Amino acid sequence: LIGRMTAGWTPGDGRTLFAVGDPMQSIYRFREAEVRIFLDAQVTSQINEVPVECLQLTRNFRSRAPVVDWINTVFPRVLGTVSDPARGEVGYAPVRATRGGAADPPPTVELCVDLHEETARVLQHVRSARAEGAAEIAILVRARGHLAAILPALRAAGIPFAAVDLEALSERLVTRDLITLTRVLSQPADGIASLALLRAPWCGLTLADLLIVAEAARGDTVLAALGQPATLTHLSVDGQARVARLQAAVLPALAARGRMPLHQVVRAAWFALGGPACTADDVDIDGATRYFNLLAAQAQGGEIGDWDEFTGLAARLYAEPVPVAAGVVQVMTLHKAKGLEFDTVILPGLARKTRGSDSPPLRWRLREQGARGRVLLLAPMHARTGAATVRDPVYDYLKAIDADESTAELGRLMYVGCTRAKRRLHLLAVPAVHVDASTQQPEWRQPPAQSALARLWPAVIEHAVPAAPPPAAATDDTAPLPAPPLTRMPLAWRADVPLPALDAARARASIAADALPFDWAAATAAAIGTVAHRMLAQVARDGLAMWTPARIAASQAAVDIALASEGVASPERADAVARVLQVLTRTMADARGRWLFDAGHLDAHSEWALAGVLDGEVRHVTLDRSFVVDDVRWIVDFKTGRHEGGDPTAFLDREHERYRAPLERYARIMRGLDTRPIRLALYFPLVDGGWREWCCAAA
Repeated sequence: LIGRMTAGWTPGDGRTLFAVGDPMQSIYRFREAEVRIFLDAQVTSQINEVPVECLQLTRNFRSRAPVVDWINTVFPRVLGTVSDPARGEVGYAPVRATRGGAADPPPTVELCVDLHEETARVLQHVRSARAEGAAEIAILVRARGHLAAILPALRAAGIPFAAVDLEALSERLVTRDLITLTRVLSQPADGIASLALLRAPWCGLTLADLLIVAEAARGDTVLAALGQPATLTHLSVDGQARVARLQAAVLPALAARGRMPLHQVVRAAWFALGGPACTADDVDIDGATRYFNLLAAQAQGGEIGDWDEFTGLAARLYAEPVPVAAGVVQVMTLHKAKGLEFDTVILPGLARKTRGSDSPPLRWRLREQGARGRVLLLAPMHARTGAATVRDPVYDYLKAIDADESTAELGRLMYVGCTRAKRRLHLLAVPAVHVDASTQQPEWRQPPAQSALARLWPAVIEHAVPAAPPPAAATDDTAPLPAPPLTRMPLAWRADVPLPALDAARARASIAADALPFDWAAATAAAIGTVAHRMLAQVARDGLAMWTPARIAASQAAVDIALASEGVASPERADAVARVLQVLTRTMADARGRWLFDAGHLDAHSEWALAGVLDGEVRHVTLDRSFVVDDVRWIVDFKTGRHEGGDPTAFLDREHERYRAPLERYARIMRGLDTRPIRLALYFPLVDGGWREWCCAAA
């Protein structure tokens, strides 16, 4: 790009180029960034035959002197002192500290005997930093998997942390069991899912009982086998009771399949099984809520069309981070930390590797060859002829260069992590320990080549604490491994509030009573309402400033696709799209509509899913918009209907009476969460003066 921009430039023609960058922080090879281009410009002092002058900045305005001095000592041995563009190696350039801090301790490198000790030391450093009043504390890792022990430990210790896109909900037991329950209710013939359902904590069959069920299910489904008296009689007394409890929740849900939205069927079965009682903490409850929202968005006609796509989306659900404030530990990958700074930085898991890249079928590289111009090196993957492998030396050469560049970038990645620290820097690793054959003394083993510790090893091992003796190995190699513990709900467990299993007939009657029809009870009108509500929820997420008339007009294609997915036929979609856009336009132009989405409202929610017990039954409701103003809780229902007659006041009065009972049920459920006064409102953006509000003394 720069070469094309400067094509035709000549010395002295008045045109200039100014570029800023730090090659020691080049860490994006996975995006095909090539630090070689920057280094070539430095070495040759030209870009596309245009002479350039290179200036090296040397003052550090971020870190205290002990941190800067340690980096100046360690990283010349990590990165080297001379750049090599051909191998992607960037020589270290020392810097000067401009901030004091002579009394601050130098960075630490701690080698731990096991993961438990490493996690304990991470918590110790976090507590120390919080005690000292550090406003910004960060734990930085190469990969999400390196946090498997640290995040639960932080949560157990009551230390607030913000982990952006790091704590996968799909890896937590509650979400995995919900996926299993969904699979069974949507595909009852899936034997593996059915057996997993029986092993989940809400049932928890022993392996002996599970084997009996699996044998009985040969040639039939697991659920059908459970319905056979011959199967039940072979189960233990405990197993029979657990199967009976599971059947009471799952069989009515199966009967309701196809008659109710899938997310409602799964959620009702989950409640009846006691799923909320199997959660470990609030993150599981939040994960379940977000899973149900995903299921509601992806299920069509009570079915999951593409199960692989759905599970892929579920795998990308991450726990919501807490707001970042003083004392909140920020947990992120090293790549996300680039450009940031923290009072205290902790780098654990340095002895662990990340998953290596696969061998591509084709490797290539462009190389500058002076007067010969660019030379392309190209080689395919090794060919197989029978049992032999024909190796391509060019492919092996390019692979070796790629490995060298990856190793060099790993050193730069560590440089980025270490230079995020302003005052405190702690590096931790769990290298292997072996006993020297000649001295019989324990020694730290050379870390794996792909680990970050391997890049730091020559510079830090001479200052490391001597290794402790390795744990004693088991003497009996033939002893069987202990079975993993079975976590399951006690048979005596009962919900504090009775949660009846889903009864299909009663559920349909309850839905019919609660779910008032859209305008004219037409399918197209229902789809318009669904998409309009979805767009208004997007307005709430983005903020009013983002939804200009131009943005609304640009949403036409997205609205058309959304309506098509709701089943609106092509001949009707043009008018339906216009109506959805009209809802958005009139809401944004109306003072009342803009007030509903005012960013100053407290505890604001859109499409807020709640559940509560009313008259002895569990009711699930979704609030279009709710917020607090002047210590009053507002619940607002959006209506996309239009009035074609001549008396809008009478129309609004009728609609008020029509929707009064459902909104007051919302208020009764809300009363379990909020004791403030409640006001209810209906908002009709397509009706002039389309607003009705009233006070509700919900009991």
